Amino acid sequence: MSYTGRTTLARHSLLSPIVAGLCCLPAPAAGLAAPAGRGMAIESATEDQHAIRVVTNAAEFVFHKADRRISLSQRIPVRRSLGSISGLPLDAIRLIRSTDRECEISGGPAAASVKLSSDGLVRICLPGPVEVTVQGAYEPRYRQHLAHDFFLPDEQGGLAIYLISGEAREELPASWKAGWPVRYLLSKPGELWVAAFPPKPFDWSQSRETMLHSFSCKHPYPSDDDLRAWRRFGSVLTLHSWVWKGTTGSQYGVEHDNSYESPDFEPKSADEFRRVVRTAHALDMKVIPYMSPYYAAKPTPAGIDKFVATVEKRKQELGFDGVYFDGAFASIASAYEVVLRTRRVIGDDGILHMHLTGVPDMICPFIDCHADYLLRGEHGSLDQDYARWYVSCYNLGNAIGTFCYDRLRVSSGMIDRIFSVNARLPFWVDDGTWNGAKYHLTEPEQQLMIREYYPRLQQQQEPSSRKSQSCD
Repeated sequence: MSYTGRTTLARHSLLSPIVAGLCCLPAPAAGLAAPAGRGMAIESATEDQHAIRVVTNAAEFVFHKADRRISLSQRIPVRRSLGSISGLPLDAIRLIRSTDRECEISGGPAAASVKLSSDGLVRICLPGPVEVTVQGAYEPRYRQHLAHDFFLPDEQGGLAIYLISGEAREELPASWKAGWPVRYLLSKPGELWVAAFPPKPFDWSQSRETMLHSFSCKHPYPSDDDLRAWRRFGSVLTLHSWVWKGTTGSQYGVEHDNSYESPDFEPKSADEFRRVVRTAHALDMKVIPYMSPYYAAKPTPAGIDKFVATVEKRKQELGFDGVYFDGAFASIASAYEVVLRTRRVIGDDGILHMHLTGVPDMICPFIDCHADYLLRGEHGSLDQDYARWYVSCYNLGNAIGTFCYDRLRVSSGMIDRIFSVNARLPFWVDDGTWNGAKYHLTEPEQQLMIREYYPRLQQQQEPSSRKSQSCD
């Protein structure tokens, strides 16, 4: 088979100081938090003389000792082989540690080491030089390729590959039909991540609960009457950044008060914030405020520590139910870390809603899966590929994917396209604007949502052939 090749540095090593602590050979990626539960778990990790077998709720990974190869298989929504990782320096492979969320495998002195997480992510620390091949047993329906990173889904799931650190020459397949190989020739130590997805079932019940967005700088704390009126449209309310004090304005009605980059998240009115939470809870509605790591934190260990501590502090003080990220970090490693750490703080029952239109720019199912809701598409269009592979998370990360309509407005055609890919629309309330774009629904658009969107939303059902999203 013929290949095309190129040599570059992994872009993540240039973007994130966290990566420096990830590849500490021979130990596997150090310092990252273990994934939360959220319907994801390692069910078993066993070892015999021939192999180590790790089974999660969604996938199966077999480390073959004889030929130093890892085979990857899906368990949901179908049972099938996804492919393999070969060429790994695993001279004396053994299972070191296993919990329900993470297991650690050593390849021996000065060899590769691996951490495998319940979210389907395999993190491999590699010595250099080494040649590693990831081979797929299916044909991708779509390919996202940036630098050394690949997102390779079909309608049932797939594999994604990320060179987190190191210098490598990359060889691509001449054909992407089943059996395709992607080869990495590392000249120095580095870290390669391979994700099998989807890592959890899709939550059909939660997907019928619409996300509300209150984006008004004039009314950052909705009135009790507003909350009662909005409750019929959805059960989770995102309060945007104007609930916090901005350094250039702490009063209401200032659109550009830079509250979105407030590092301390000090409320304009703690009393009003608590009133909104109390009233919402009485209405069986959850409240999540805007808290953006991308704008308010640095992608460093100290920056993430401070951000997560502030989220925890404000949650305890104000009683809200989760958080809304407006971007994570450009670095995939840093984005993964801040998502895991934040999920730990808000708990498995908390709501994590993430706007990830381009930060990070790669689709990462092992990040997306830790969210309840995802928002993508701000300032953009909605062609079929973008709707399916970026907005919808169905059989990818299996969060509830929603489309951000700000300049592209709600229409019957948009509703058709959204449901065709099993995505959803949020409901923008009040009078929010930003740089001339409407972050609210006009009265005719509200009526269209009521007349067309909501009846179809309640009719959305899991395909009968996949009622359990399990192969057992």
